[in-house]
Amino acid sequence: MVANTTYENVLSSYQSVFMDKYPIPEGLEFQWFLDANAEYALEIKDLEFDEELMEYPTQLPQKVVLTLASIMKSKYSEREFSRVNKLNNIIGKDISLNGMGDSKRFAERELEIKRSQIADLINKQKTTAYD
Repeated sequence: MVANTTYENVLSSYQSVFMDKYPIPEGLEFQWFLDANAEYALEIKDLEFDEELMEYPTQLPQKVVLTLASIMKSKYSEREFSRVNKLNNIIGKDISLNGMGDSKRFAERELEIKRSQIADLINKQKTTAYD
């Protein structure tokens, strides 16, 4: 018998795509996971995640796990872009710094790339009119 896909399976896939020097709160990762499920449900279908058992009722194909993990990564990238913007736009009473450096551009580019990859993954999973 094949085991059902769990939250930990998706989390492992998400955590495998990047390295962060600061620990990410578990509650935040779980919220990104819930958001990823909601986005997947809006685009393709509801996966019926059971929050009590922390698993899906079936084993999900790896392409679905990858899509959920990618959506979670985009949530991380959105947060990182916001953080970089706040660091680069410091305006105080006596000082005004507006860093238009590479960090801002790189964070935005990473977010754009991740969003494009997600759109591609979702598009490839949608049922065509020929099916």
